[in-house]
Amino acid sequence: PCVAKMHERVQAPPSRPPAAPSGGGLSSGRRSSAHMRRGSLVFGLAAPTHRMNSFDSLDYEEAEHNFIKARLDLPPAAQQKVQLRILILTSALMLVVGMCVGSISYFITFLVEVITTWKWSFVMGAEWDAGNFGLAYLYLMACVTGLTVIAALLTMWAPQAAGSGIPHVKSYLNGCKLPDILSMPTLIVKVMGIALCVAAGLPVGREGPMVHAGAITAAHASSILSKGLSGKIGRDYGGFDNDFHRRNFVSMGAAAGVAAAFHAPIGGILFSLEEVSSFWDPTLTLYSFICACLSAFMVSTWEEIEGENQATSAIHATSSHASATPAGVSEGHDGGHGAFIIWRTADAQLNHLSYRAWELLACLLIGSICGLLGGTFNWLNMQLTILRKRMYNKRPRLRVIETIVSIWIVTSTFFWIPVTYPACAPTLNSTSSAFSMISSPQCERDHMSEMATLLLQNSEAALKQLLSRDAPGYFSPGPLALFSALYYLTALLIYGTAIPSGLFVPSMLTGAGIGRLIGELMASAIGHLPGVDIDPGTYALIGAAGLLGGVTRMTISLTVILVEVTKDIDLMLPIMFTILAAKLVGDRFTKSIYEIHIELNGVHLLDVHDLPRPLMLAPARSMMASKVKCLLERESVGTIETMLSSCTHNCFPVTDDTGFLIGTTTRVKLEACLRDARESRGSASKGEARDPVRRATIRRAPGELTRAATSCNLHKATSCNLHKSRGVGG
Repeated sequence: PCVAKMHERVQAPPSRPPAAPSGGGLSSGRRSSAHMRRGSLVFGLAAPTHRMNSFDSLDYEEAEHNFIKARLDLPPAAQQKVQLRILILTSALMLVVGMCVGSISYFITFLVEVITTWKWSFVMGAEWDAGNFGLAYLYLMACVTGLTVIAALLTMWAPQAAGSGIPHVKSYLNGCKLPDILSMPTLIVKVMGIALCVAAGLPVGREGPMVHAGAITAAHASSILSKGLSGKIGRDYGGFDNDFHRRNFVSMGAAAGVAAAFHAPIGGILFSLEEVSSFWDPTLTLYSFICACLSAFMVSTWEEIEGENQATSAIHATSSHASATPAGVSEGHDGGHGAFIIWRTADAQLNHLSYRAWELLACLLIGSICGLLGGTFNWLNMQLTILRKRMYNKRPRLRVIETIVSIWIVTSTFFWIPVTYPACAPTLNSTSSAFSMISSPQCERDHMSEMATLLLQNSEAALKQLLSRDAPGYFSPGPLALFSALYYLTALLIYGTAIPSGLFVPSMLTGAGIGRLIGELMASAIGHLPGVDIDPGTYALIGAAGLLGGVTRMTISLTVILVEVTKDIDLMLPIMFTILAAKLVGDRFTKSIYEIHIELNGVHLLDVHDLPRPLMLAPARSMMASKVKCLLERESVGTIETMLSSCTHNCFPVTDDTGFLIGTTTRVKLEACLRDARESRGSASKGEARDPVRRATIRRAPGELTRAATSCNLHKATSCNLHKSRGVGG
């Protein structure tokens, strides 16, 4: 296409002022005012849409250059050899990604176990057993404060590591290039930070951050292996260090992260497909399947190396635990350090359905309640996040103080509630010894403290307690109601602070408390009737599915994950009914928690169904500028500086001297080029010879079909080159 002819034919509506586009100078990116209001408002409050212009777009088009054309022109036998080598490289990458993600998941949980053991055995255990609650509280607060301060300070080094990371991965896979979300410091902070926060006993989970960690691992694995390629194929093919291939590996890494965290490889693949990926193809399905299987296999391998008989919870080491364990819950080979899983023991009833048909109505009711609570949670967290952004926009260091204060509130609540209201109950005998309940000096012998068991353990151990099967009356309605309300509010407060945190387990734990409460009430009310067998543990699982579905709005992937975690295929239909009700009710009030935080970050996900009808029917000319801001192959530095300062475009067409369009370059690349030019002029002013000609050259690499400038190199002392190398640089 000829840019000159575009100037003649494209006319912009004169009545509309030029809008600041998120794309390039070739198109002004105008939208109707109604659509802008719809895209920039989140339930009545404006999202920071001004940040959209600071994000660059990813190029997900397949590489087009003469090396690829030359490879396609090879004889069939030579093409097969090239394809075989590429397949071997891809398989090697999948192997590396799966092993690394599985090892990271195991390392996080192992570190949590070590820190939790130290916290209970050397910091608080003896004082708690002796009834010295004041001293135990001081020790606990000192330990928790130290852990969270380290996590918050690490997050200041890599701010993108805060939160669960799923909104960041979802934005990236939709085509928005957020800064540093796939950097190595972000991975280090995410892994260390979530381990410290979970060990501190905060209402956070590691499953969401594992999605982000898996995505970063896959992105870096593809980049490192690509840089290590050698030979003609390595030079010509360019490896996997480009946006197109990196996108696929990030999707694989997200699937591997869920597979490693839950030991649910199928659920991990469906999570990546349903929740985070915007682009998918059958080849990616196969690669994600292999990567997720390898990740789960690696977790199992590490568990076997450590030994099945080793204690899987750090809380075992303290003398404050009773020796009994609830029936129906175990954590052996299938649920050791690296993965979270709940499975039914052999004495559970496996020869008939775990529910009756009329109980599906109760599932719909629980799902509706959880959908309402999930929508309320999302709305309240959105308001709290907007308030935080306004307060800490110009004072980011105050986020650390706010985080510490929030942690103090949560820890104090979790400690003093069991002291003032222990809710003692007799322990239940069982042959399982996976984990134990926490007793209290205020309780009699062979009695546990229900509130301490739920609040003073880490979230995964407490969730397994609530999901215990065949144990009606295991928890009383009063403690369950109080625990559910406390955990709901504390999870709402913590999510969004300056620490890595996930919502999977906190949402499941709160929902399990609600479901168990309903199950215990139903068991006491109608459990004595003939033919009625109410299992509160089943209702706890239904509640966990409902609230997690109400918060995240996941459907298929959540159902499969819970079936894989519980290993109970009979409960698939009740789980589906519950999740469906939760999603339908929640969607009437708010969007999912991830979509809300994506919009609050200033990112607008591209979705054709999100466009209003007038914009879908508008011709292309109504969205294009009549005066296109173009750059020639050779432009002066001054011209580039003037161009960047006179508009807010993020992408600029590059033409030759005849006006023929030969490619595009982005604002980010031009700014980097200008920085190199300024540094060169600065070094020249200290004694080096200065070139009197201040020129910036934008040129094509020889033999390439140039469509985008993707890397820049300094040329002479005061000029720079933007070379196009899509197949290599991406």
